[in-house]
Amino acid sequence: MLNYSKHRTFNISLTKKFLLGVIPLLVVVMLVATSLLVVYENKQAKRLEAQYVQQRVDTLARQLAEPVWQLAHNVTANILTASLEDKGTLCIVLEHVSGIVLNAQPLTIGNCGSAVLDVRVFHSPVHYEGLGEARRVADLYLHYRPQTGNFIAHLMQSIKGLMLILITGVLTLVIITTALFRWIIFRPLEQVSNSLKFYQSTGVRHPVDWSSNDELGLLIKDYNNTLSLQVKTEEDLAKARDEAHIALENLKNLQNQLVQTEKLASLGKMVAGIAHEVNTPLGNAKTISTSLDIKLQNFDALIKAGGLKKSSLEEFICEFKDGLRIMSSSLQMAVKQVNSFKQVAVDQTSMLSREFNLKTVVDEILSTLKPRLKHLNVQLDVDIPENFTLFSYPGPLGQIILNAVNNSLTHGFEHQSQGVIYVKAYTDDAQTLVLIIGDNGCGVAPESIDKLFDPFYTTKFGKGGSGLGLYIVYSLVTKILKGSIIIRNNPGLEMEIRMPFQVSSVETVIVSSEKQ
Repeated sequence: MLNYSKHRTFNISLTKKFLLGVIPLLVVVMLVATSLLVVYENKQAKRLEAQYVQQRVDTLARQLAEPVWQLAHNVTANILTASLEDKGTLCIVLEHVSGIVLNAQPLTIGNCGSAVLDVRVFHSPVHYEGLGEARRVADLYLHYRPQTGNFIAHLMQSIKGLMLILITGVLTLVIITTALFRWIIFRPLEQVSNSLKFYQSTGVRHPVDWSSNDELGLLIKDYNNTLSLQVKTEEDLAKARDEAHIALENLKNLQNQLVQTEKLASLGKMVAGIAHEVNTPLGNAKTISTSLDIKLQNFDALIKAGGLKKSSLEEFICEFKDGLRIMSSSLQMAVKQVNSFKQVAVDQTSMLSREFNLKTVVDEILSTLKPRLKHLNVQLDVDIPENFTLFSYPGPLGQIILNAVNNSLTHGFEHQSQGVIYVKAYTDDAQTLVLIIGDNGCGVAPESIDKLFDPFYTTKFGKGGSGLGLYIVYSLVTKILKGSIIIRNNPGLEMEIRMPFQVSSVETVIVSSEKQ
């Protein structure tokens, strides 16, 4: 909105120009409107006059009912004569109904044959009600000349000579007003319009070349100033947009790096767990090996001393066999765990799809968490049928299970001394697998449910939580496994993942910085 201060002066006020051009037209419009109003009022007066006369005729018909029935012709004539005195009444005619009075001639009061223009005839039947029911005995006709009928003719006669002057004046006023507005207002506004069209077609802001000291001139001056300000603002916005784009790209790169770091950290925890599990059977094998070496040295010394007996030989052979059996069993367990870890590691560090058994992959993934669970009073409950075979991506699926279980271990049992983490699967239809991962822990606040899949959202900020675990889960489910995921309190936190049994293609970007 323009702010016209006191120091702004005008040589010719635009308001005065407008009023000087419009006032004559308004006068004409007012005259026409007044004339139309007078005509309307005249019609209303004529309508009311007709209603009044009809009421008079109806009243007169009721007054005549008794004398007409009694054949009191003198009384009837006197009543009609008295009614003839009303202004505008020319004559009154009473016609008896056939069968009531034989050979009766109509009774006429007044002069009905006079040549008078605009005469209206009002009619009302005469009913006699003395016999218990109304009976028409005559018809009453009143010839009346309206008292308001000459107004329109008089008005038209008065203005007939002025019609040509009025028409000429109106046309002249229209032409002058159009030219005046065209010169004073339309011409500069057209330049403003052309400036806007030029900007829309070329993107270049072109100022308006117009100078005047009225309100419109000041408006165009402010418009030109606004154009200059917009040019500068657009340049600043373009610069800020480029800087924001660079910052966004840097943020995406940083986020992807953090995601990869989080994945490697998870893999590192898994490696530590596998190392602990492998150390146990290897330690047993090493202990048995050391024990057998000692027994072998003792047996060798016994031979050299010449004190070898059959019972000593049999005892040595029995102990050596037991030691070899225990050592072989420990080494086989270590080999099995190493092979299992190798498959998990291959899956975790690659994006290869293959056919695999769901329960086998889940067991391999959960086995890497056993060292951590030994220090917590948390039980793993797996309910997956043996025959679930998928053609999908076991690596992302393992990452999902690891992140979900680690999330439960970190957040689910903060105020509980024990708990259960469950993983179960079932089929929803012939093509869809439903995987449930949850716990019976404390759950999350209802207002946080919708934020759990947001990147960097964590309830343990500054306490080791990165806020990327569940974001990675969401991205892997929706982008890699082509599935969907919902999360709820049940009463602990529970994830429901729906995914197809077969996924034949995958996006090149493992985890995008934007949720789909």
